[in-house]
Amino acid sequence: MRLSDALIEALVQLQIKHVFGVSGANIEHLHDALNRIGKGRIQGVLAKRECGAANMADGYARTHQKLGVCCATSGGGMVNLLEGVAESYADAVPILAIIGQPPQALEGNGAFQDSSGLQHTVNAEMMCQAQSKYCKKINTAEEFWPALSQAVIAALSPPHGPSILLIPRNLYEQEVTELNEHWASDLLNSLPKKKPQPADIDFLQKALSNAQVPVLILGSGSLWANQQHVIDFIKNNKMAVATTMSAAHAFPNDDPAYLGVVGAAGNPSAHEYINKKADLIVVAGSSLPVMINAPIDEGLKSRPVIFIDEDNSSLPRKFAQCKFIISEIGALFNAINQGRHAQAARATNYLKDYQRTYVQPAWAPDRGDSLPHTEATLSQSQAIVQLSQYLPSHGHLFFDAGNCAAAAMHMLSIPSGCTASIALGMGGMGYALGGAIGAQIGSDKDSQTLAIIGDGAFLMSGFEVHTAVEWHLPILFVIFNNAMHGMCVTRDQLFFAGRIECATYHRVDFMKVAQGLGESDSLWTGRASTELELAHSLKDYFKNADRPGVLDLIIEREEIPPFAPFLPANTATITWPEFTKKSTNHDH
Repeated sequence: MRLSDALIEALVQLQIKHVFGVSGANIEHLHDALNRIGKGRIQGVLAKRECGAANMADGYARTHQKLGVCCATSGGGMVNLLEGVAESYADAVPILAIIGQPPQALEGNGAFQDSSGLQHTVNAEMMCQAQSKYCKKINTAEEFWPALSQAVIAALSPPHGPSILLIPRNLYEQEVTELNEHWASDLLNSLPKKKPQPADIDFLQKALSNAQVPVLILGSGSLWANQQHVIDFIKNNKMAVATTMSAAHAFPNDDPAYLGVVGAAGNPSAHEYINKKADLIVVAGSSLPVMINAPIDEGLKSRPVIFIDEDNSSLPRKFAQCKFIISEIGALFNAINQGRHAQAARATNYLKDYQRTYVQPAWAPDRGDSLPHTEATLSQSQAIVQLSQYLPSHGHLFFDAGNCAAAAMHMLSIPSGCTASIALGMGGMGYALGGAIGAQIGSDKDSQTLAIIGDGAFLMSGFEVHTAVEWHLPILFVIFNNAMHGMCVTRDQLFFAGRIECATYHRVDFMKVAQGLGESDSLWTGRASTELELAHSLKDYFKNADRPGVLDLIIEREEIPPFAPFLPANTATITWPEFTKKSTNHDH
């Protein structure tokens, strides 16, 4: 069996359905094998840029809790792919990246796109090792199966992350041993599991029994746990629940026990509850980086905190009263559920008076060169209120980087059948375009995806919409078009006396740009600059949302985003019903 064929058969046995990538001279054997032997079982997905391919694999893995696979050729293709792989590494997302390399005989001898590290060339192994859990350059056919097995184990073992295989072109045609029919099942069964220890079970049980106001914070790591075990744990222990920004859907947002999102774009009421009322904080599946912990730092420093995760390498050491339990989250919670003793008497209406609050929208300082606007001008918060009526009840929601993403994450309540994703590790603009495609392409036919992106993100990665067109994916890409990198401008206004540099540009007509990517029967396009126009546009798209759509929202004046570092301590807050009133036009 040729190595290229063995690789495809192995991916099929792992139940991989799609390989996201861009072809080229040193990866074309992989795509040829996909074409020859993969039909009906596994398909290649052509991204428009390698970074988009990595983002697609990431979005697939992040939303479906499965291994995502991407590929690229050597040279610039490799470097472009690594831009996206870095996001998966920073956010602990399991992907397998397969990168072609020049023929071995030409390494150090003038090979095109040589990255052997010889004769003053780029060293691919060193580059890839810096942003992967496992990286191996395969030098002989005999190394293939051990390397592939180790790559899959590393990617799927906690903490999750990328594995990278570098395969020289000449090796794809070499013979390797036949694929064992039990290879995948044996491999997956060998993945390490951190079983809960009796002492840890007792410790957590006692801490819960002694607490009167315990709060559970669910991070992205909890999404890999058995969700029924998590829900039962919460209900049995009458806990209030918050989610991190990267796991907003980890608990039903309409449940009375839900406090909201914590973090820089979180709910003020959730932060206040944790800081002022909680007497025990349990954190499952998150290391609480600064983007998350800053608004709840008071509570974390003054209350007992228990961190639960399968890996302790990234758990914080800054909180004096921390206890670290290294265990598979679902297994630990299930042990508590099965063997729990009577808990402290906590009233069933412990959150009876709780109301989730939001930052009241306010205009950002006028730059002086803003376009004319009227009371009818569409604001960012008004647009998000309207979008809230069209969130997928079965599907996915993606937030890109920037002001619009922070505002949307802050305001929106995630439907129970919907996942919500944001890339906070590297935080690069444009992730949501590829991520949304990867999530949707691995979903049921009756699902839908909504991606909220800024115009800067579209300028970087917008042509991935064409991939959605080719695959007939029901994804609505909503572009908040304010002719600037909004968060950069906000910082310039707040911290640099309004001196704005390299953050604004001429407004782009994204509806016209998008219309070049597909005919009207394969791609819906629209534009809105007022609330009424937006209402008509959303109604028009969703009356038959069977294809991709691009909605260009003209935002003439910026709002201060509900982003904690930008807000004074006395910032006004409101409840959701107040958002739906015309008062969202603000006080001018």
